[in-house]
Amino acid sequence: MIANDNKCIVNFVKDKLQEQSRFLSLLSHRRMNKQYALQLLIKDVVPTLGYLSQTIEPGLLRQAATDFDIEIIRVFCNIGNIDYDMLPYHKREQINLKISKGGFGLRRNIQISPCSYFANMYDILNDISNMFPHDVHDKTLSSAPVKYIKTQLNELLRNELLPMGVTIEKLHAMHVDLLDVTLFADEQHMQVCSKLAKANDIQNSDNIKTITTSLQHTLTQLVDIENERILIQQLKSNEHLSFDYAAYMDVCENHSRRWITLDCSNPVYQLFNNEIEVCIQNHLGVQFHKGLQGRTCMCGSSFEEDPNHFLSCVSRLNEHIIHRHDLIKQTIAKNMEILKIQTQIEPTTLLHDNIMQAENVRPDIAVYKDPTAVLIDVTVINATNPSNIRKYGNKVVSECTKQIANTDFMNEQRTKNITVKQLRAVDDAENRKIVKYASLSCDNKMEFDPVVLTTRGTVGYHTFNFTNGIDYTLEAEYNPTWKSHMFNCITVALARGNAKCVKAGLRLMAKHDATHNKQYAHMFLHNILPSTASSSLRPAMQLYDDVASTDSDSGSD
Repeated sequence: MIANDNKCIVNFVKDKLQEQSRFLSLLSHRRMNKQYALQLLIKDVVPTLGYLSQTIEPGLLRQAATDFDIEIIRVFCNIGNIDYDMLPYHKREQINLKISKGGFGLRRNIQISPCSYFANMYDILNDISNMFPHDVHDKTLSSAPVKYIKTQLNELLRNELLPMGVTIEKLHAMHVDLLDVTLFADEQHMQVCSKLAKANDIQNSDNIKTITTSLQHTLTQLVDIENERILIQQLKSNEHLSFDYAAYMDVCENHSRRWITLDCSNPVYQLFNNEIEVCIQNHLGVQFHKGLQGRTCMCGSSFEEDPNHFLSCVSRLNEHIIHRHDLIKQTIAKNMEILKIQTQIEPTTLLHDNIMQAENVRPDIAVYKDPTAVLIDVTVINATNPSNIRKYGNKVVSECTKQIANTDFMNEQRTKNITVKQLRAVDDAENRKIVKYASLSCDNKMEFDPVVLTTRGTVGYHTFNFTNGIDYTLEAEYNPTWKSHMFNCITVALARGNAKCVKAGLRLMAKHDATHNKQYAHMFLHNILPSTASSSLRPAMQLYDDVASTDSDSGSD
């Protein structure tokens, strides 16, 4: 954008962003479906500044972009029922990471705008160089525009991009070689990495049409990696953040982010508002209610050590944990029936030499296919409870940090498994199940595949085996996307089960608080506490009111 008055440009940007205020207010409305609101926020609101970022200098866009970023986070916290002021800094940083890196894709426009403007200016530089060919008699016309843009690019690189992790070396690797690199007297930065240049030859890119799009994408990727590195350093530096580190590792694994990108227009994938809230809070590893801070569960576990304790509390929530397990089991069996594959839930016909009676071994599902059958047993574990963190945390931290340091920033495979190896807790749970069912599967000449998930949706390696085996039994013309559909359904079942566990836990805590205040117990349990109730009851009142409000969202108790 070209104008003589910078203030006019700033006001123009403010007016454009002001047009989004109505849309953002609708996303925050209490009657707005939160699953739709989250996807609209990620896919439609965040890219709003895309064109403006390419055409307006970052300095003129900075204030408007900062205000817009704050408004986006405010709407997100309203969707997830999260108090942003109570979030630690590292969790705020996680929200801004891309989805494949364990965040929510709410990138800061204040960081994206310099990348967009730099890429667009670099593309313009090539066009201007072609418009004004070299003239030995008169270099003024040809050199002035090119020199001006080069100066702008170098100032942008020095003031904006270098602090965010973009280096001269990486720009050279991307064949961005028209810059006046003498501004940076560092010979190490002048070295060209041939491996990166080969992987990211912008001039000959077949997948991305324009230089602007390719360069912008790569610069944004570099900024994302730098943000991820800073976040990992923060999580490593404090021993008290072991839970947060384990939770971050969990959401960076496969399938744990699937619920964010579900097609909510499909009725099978739709979630209620309270279920989306639990998914967001569980993804970030925050407590499910502000009234739980500094408290302990009735089983004695501290919510400070394990904010997601309700998802694995077996003392009072055993019924709902079993319900979550049954939801996943029935989902798998139902999908098998849709594929016209014979299944049997908790088969009783596999008894051989009293194996099941003696060892109490019985799988959840038997999938019959020629020439054999597959036994499936479902397990949901909490990989971030204190015992698992103490057992596996120290072993995984060093491996994860080493892998991140050695990861090629242009390697597209890192988007599939970007930070860590498969969680050790999941591996061990799978191995225990395999050993447990070894005798049953051998004596009945059947295969056994454990289906192990964490409470955030991370699946084990062997979980894919039963789907691979079933592949061969299907007809060639059958839709090959059935695997994705099955795991989407499993994700929905897990989200519903988690919401049930959390809701039951909050109810028990609210009732426990009420019974310790006899004079208000009856009124409290019927949600008719008077406004004159003592201040000691206020947290419990708020806790009960919030739980009661989820009844209308979930549609059932």
